[in-house]
Amino acid sequence: MIERSVQPLTALISTYDLLTRIKEIFLEEPLRCRMNGYLWERGKASPFITEWPRCGTVGCIAGWAGVLLNRGDRADFGELGLNYRDYTELFYPSVKGSGFDYQTEEDQQTPAYARMVATHIERFQARHASVLRAHMCRPTVMTP
Repeated sequence: MIERSVQPLTALISTYDLLTRIKEIFLEEPLRCRMNGYLWERGKASPFITEWPRCGTVGCIAGWAGVLLNRGDRADFGELGLNYRDYTELFYPSVKGSGFDYQTEEDQQTPAYARMVATHIERFQARHASVLRAHMCRPTVMTP
């Protein structure tokens, strides 16, 4: 297993707070943010990725949810308390008519791209705050 500087969570967390943490991960190091696949790790190279963040992990919202919840390469919408419609809105905004397509190749892993994805997360959180705050995600490994 590849060592990561972003460690999995060890306690229950609301989906709202999980999304906030993912947004922070993207804004802290934009090279971590790439929405056209779940998760890549240095050493299991992708032809898309030419520059790696220090942590050696690049992913989308679902991929980073998988890392934080210790689920592997992604967390599915049920684990996040989302129905299929909301899942599609969060993970595939270009399909849902959000006004932008953040799965394009040319600007992924840049500060502007990370800000665009962070803004999308914030808008999703604002529209679905009560559901996101009510659902608690359980990481695979919990502290006693």
